[in-house]
Amino acid sequence: MPNTATNFFSSSSKKDKYLSLRGRIYYSGECRHPEYVNVPTIEAKDYCNARFPVVERLMGERSVQRHIHDCAATVLVGRREHRFLIFCKNHKYLPINDIVTGRHTIPWKGDIVVMRLGKKNPSAVVNMRSNDANLADFLVRKFVMRTRQRRSFKFPQNMLFRRR
Repeated sequence: MPNTATNFFSSSSKKDKYLSLRGRIYYSGECRHPEYVNVPTIEAKDYCNARFPVVERLMGERSVQRHIHDCAATVLVGRREHRFLIFCKNHKYLPINDIVTGRHTIPWKGDIVVMRLGKKNPSAVVNMRSNDANLADFLVRKFVMRTRQRRSFKFPQNMLFRRR
């Protein structure tokens, strides 16, 4: 059976570049801590050098749920603004995410991937820095409390959280 991500890569423009950028993943299953992973991305010259992450390769349980939801979120720390993209799945048969559920009282099912958005080009993802781990953990905690995974949910387009 052909891999759909490979077909996706082969159909893109010759001008496109393929990069591996650092993101943070909260795995469901055996893993006890969130970790940094290399997320394959496509930098499309046709779309103002926007970078598109290919998170399908990271998230498990493709047989249960193929659709991946994404949402932009902003964390304000003082006067500084930190923008992120959150990717997740929503299905009742996904495994419970012990990392997220263990930290909070609200159960969450499935993997969550967080990537940082750039400042100069806000539509492009960039490498996460080492000090972004605390912001990403804060963001996931607030995101889980706000969205409350259920049968069907809709993300607000731009979530805003203030950290003191």
